[in-house]
This record gives sequence, structure tokens and C-alpha cells, in this order.
Amino acid sequence: MITLLPLEGLQLFAPFVAVSTWFGAGLVDPLRAGLAVATAVPLASLLASRVSTLPVAAAGATLLAAGVVSTFAWEAATAIKDDRRVVVDEVAGYVGAVIAIRLSGYRVSLGGLSLLAVLFLAVDRLKPWPMQPIERLPGGFGVMLDDVAAGVVTGLVAALACAVLRHGRGR
Repeated sequence: MITLLPLEGLQLFAPFVAVSTWFGAGLVDPLRAGLAVATAVPLASLLASRVSTLPVAAAGATLLAAGVVSTFAWEAATAIKDDRRVVVDEVAGYVGAVIAIRLSGYRVSLGGLSLLAVLFLAVDRLKPWPMQPIERLPGGFGVMLDDVAAGVVTGLVAALACAVLRHGRGR
């Protein structure tokens, strides 16, 4: 059953709440992280296109900075570190995966972006090393950077898979 998680006195349209919950996606239980990442696919598609490197890097840095600030504010308002309603970290991690592939020189189709989302969510759920120690960083840094690390690792593994497949085809 799909339910909406309560905000417990927080205002949905407060900027830090909107960003932290990725505009409400984090409140939709049990779809939270998956829904947030799915809504980021259009942004990922734009970043994976022929946009030059500087705007791609700027978009990633802006999302990361907004996420760090909003998750610090969320923690201050709720006294909950890495609250399950906060999903901007998953969005930033997924975008990190897309940027890693883009900077590796590969272009990804919409189907590939969807597969990348599923792979990222699996890596994020497993939290392999070095994501676990990163998660222990204080406040918004730990909340955001473990997911960004998971995204970059996922993107680099996907880029490596693309290279192996391309080499196997003789291109």
C-alpha cells in the first residue's frame, strides 16, 4: 500500500524541505528513493546528452551543494540524521553516476539511464566500502557524499562495462 509520510510540523514548500524530499517524492512510502531517482531521469538525460563538460559539472556541483545545505537544515529541524524521507542524496548519487559515464566519453540511451538507475539503487542499498565510512561524516556531508560515492562507482563500473562491450564488438 502506498502512503504519504507525515511532515510533523514542517512545511512542504519550505525550500529545505522541498529539496530534501526532492519535491515530495521522499514522502511517498514505500517508493521514496526509486520515485525520486525516476523523476531525475529527464535531468539525467539532459546531462548525458551533448552538453559540454562545464555545465554538466556545474549542475552536479549545484545539486550536491543544495543537498548538503538542505540536509543540514533538515537534521537541525528534525534532529534525525539521514531521515528516510530525505531523498535528495539518492538523486545526487544517480546524477553522479550519469556524470561519471558522461565524463568517460560514453553517451547513454534512455533505456541505459533507466538501467543505470536500477544499478545505482542496488549499490546504494548495499552500501559497500568505502560508502559506509563516508556515511559517518557529520550532517549533510555524510548524508550526501556516501550516495554520490555510490553513484560515481556505479557510473565508472557502467563505463567500464561499455568499454568491454565495445572492445568485444571490435569497435
